[in-house]
Amino acid sequence: MQRIAESVGDWYFDRENVKAIDCRYPCDNTCHNLVDK
Repeated sequence: MQRIAESVGDWYFDRENVKAIDCRYPCDNTCHNLVDK
């Protein structure tokens, strides 16, 4: 398992592919600060 600093360094310097761990904002309706359109 990698440390956070190593993972960030790999992402920043394009040394490895980065895994997406979340969906695009806003991906669900739990945010109460969304502005109604």
